Amino acid sequence: MTPPVDQSGVLGWWALHRRELPWRNTRDPWAVLVAEVMAQQTQVDRVVPRWHAFLGRWPTPTALATTPLAEVLRAWQGLGYPRRAANLHRSAQAVVADPDLGGELPSTLDGLLALPGIGPYTARAVLAFAHEADVGVVDTNSGRILARVGGAVMTIIHVMMLLGMAAAGLADLYGARTMMLATAIPKSIIT
Repeated sequence: MTPPVDQSGVLGWWALHRRELPWRNTRDPWAVLVAEVMAQQTQVDRVVPRWHAFLGRWPTPTALATTPLAEVLRAWQGLGYPRRAANLHRSAQAVVADPDLGGELPSTLDGLLALPGIGPYTARAVLAFAHEADVGVVDTNSGRILARVGGAVMTIIHVMMLLGMAAAGLADLYGARTMMLATAIPKSIIT
């Protein structure tokens, strides 16, 4: 099957514009989860040093779960949205409390979605980046890359539709792209 998007265009853009981020060099689900949660609504340049410090202090869910929430919130200051830290703390506690998990994050979509504050994008990101699972991880950055490759403007409506399709499991990443690209990106790069 021919991919519906010029993959060389997407990969070429990536090669020119990607940033080196430390969490791209790990397959540790906890480290990936911490990065994903920290990067929500926070500039990545601010996240990098805080991610290192956080994992240096709490390298596992067990380490975080046994820390008082007030201490976690103090360490989170400056990243914004402290509810993210509280949910990460609650998720760590849930993982530690579940004897079937043995202190490790779940490795299934349903298991991750059952944790406090973990939504479809974050759960899929952990599966894809830590476990190399073949799941569609679609966020606004993915939409922006697709728009740039096609020379089109991707509206928030297009992005939300992509997110909804991926999260609902209605299509794999290429299927969701195919559906969206028909309206968002010029036909010249759709095969």
